[in-house]
Amino acid sequence: MARGRGDYGRVLPTHHWQGSSVRQRLWRAARAWRPWALLAVLLGLWLWLDGALVEPPGLLAGTPERVQAPFHVCGRGRGPNCVVDGDTFRIGQRRIRLIGIDAPESHDPGCPQEAALAEQATLELQRLLNAGPFTLQGRRDGVRDQYGRELMVVTRTRPDGTPENVADQMIASGLAHRYIGFDGRGGWCAG
Repeated sequence: MARGRGDYGRVLPTHHWQGSSVRQRLWRAARAWRPWALLAVLLGLWLWLDGALVEPPGLLAGTPERVQAPFHVCGRGRGPNCVVDGDTFRIGQRRIRLIGIDAPESHDPGCPQEAALAEQATLELQRLLNAGPFTLQGRRDGVRDQYGRELMVVTRTRPDGTPENVADQMIASGLAHRYIGFDGRGGWCAG
């Protein structure tokens, strides 16, 4: 005797009578979240590429502070104004971190390539700071980073009167990445 679909005598696999398997439910959930994941990736790219995040309008405090002093690479016996690495420098006892960039780490680098790039970035920031007078402008809220450094935008006025941002120059040199709040460590090592 042939058994058909209406035959209730056969035993069905458990996924037929218990509902979907865990794997099927996860697959459906992943497909449902796919547009949201794409949106999150696109938003992240927009934030990473948006130059306004380097110094958002309205975020900076009042009067810029003018600085004209020689800078050396920090080390034993150096002057009060020195460059720590490609995104940090000192003026006297003050430690200042450039807003908007992340440079290779000179202290505890992830690989030899990062150490070499960190040395280049340090020298490039020293060159930029020594190129003439510049201004410092901090955040309106006075927030400091997790290491207690003042967060500042460093700008200089070109001979034609247009401002130039030192952080943008570091990015253009290839010795810094745009930084918007997540830890970019490890991005300097190949592989």
